[in-house]
Amino acid sequence: MVNNMKKSLNVKYAIYVKEYERSYKIKDYIIQRLGKDNIDYDNPKYVFSIGGDGTYLKALHNYIYSDNIQDIVFININTGNLGFYSNLDEEDIDNLMDNIIDHQEYVYHDLIEFRINDEDKARYCMNEICLYSFPEAVKLDCYVDGNLFESFCGSGLVVSSPTGSTGLNKSLNGAIIDERLKTLQITEVAGIKNKFYKTLGVSTVLDSKRVIDLIISPESSVKISYDNIDFHSGSEENFEIKKINVRYSDIKIKNLKYKHKDFFERVKKSFLEK
Repeated sequence: MVNNMKKSLNVKYAIYVKEYERSYKIKDYIIQRLGKDNIDYDNPKYVFSIGGDGTYLKALHNYIYSDNIQDIVFININTGNLGFYSNLDEEDIDNLMDNIIDHQEYVYHDLIEFRINDEDKARYCMNEICLYSFPEAVKLDCYVDGNLFESFCGSGLVVSSPTGSTGLNKSLNGAIIDERLKTLQITEVAGIKNKFYKTLGVSTVLDSKRVIDLIISPESSVKISYDNIDFHSGSEENFEIKKINVRYSDIKIKNLKYKHKDFFERVKKSFLEK
């Protein structure tokens, strides 16, 4: 990253930063190159996230319901521990600033769409949606394409995307799915298995065209989180959940592709190398 002064570019942008000194230095440099007057958190062309995947997801959810979400370019600079969504490092920034307008290579990520209680409003997440209950177990019926698949009793279920398979899903011993595949994965959280509740006891991987319906038993009270966001905060605090419909969304998120970093090289670096 070079600190010499160069002419600022006329592009609207926003920046979200993990609270590291290193991240703030990169933020200051980007503002120097793109101009403070071009910062626009309401209608940006580019959204920079400087940190790890958590920083990116927080940035994404600020725009996920925007009408122009598919036109925004997300630029993810990794300064955190995990950077599955990032293919930019600190040493790449100066060259990127010189070519940001002409750079037209992107990686597209699909969103998961979910609806609660047959509501008209579609909600979205990138990594996973988690349904859970604690300390009491949740009882529910899981339908796939309208057909009963299994009756579940336990602490919860997680439905994840391929890019989300390395997060909460992995910590529950779910499978890591190649990000090139289009799948939904259902993973149990402490499932109870007896003569009344019989489940596979392993993660189930479904094609992206499948539709999942989770019908909650009237005697169960459940909560939802998605991409580390608590659904039950604010106005939704007392929202009673009876049913959740989960499917792939048609919305694609545009991430700038700067240099190729193979998915399984990122897996290896994050989980296997010392």
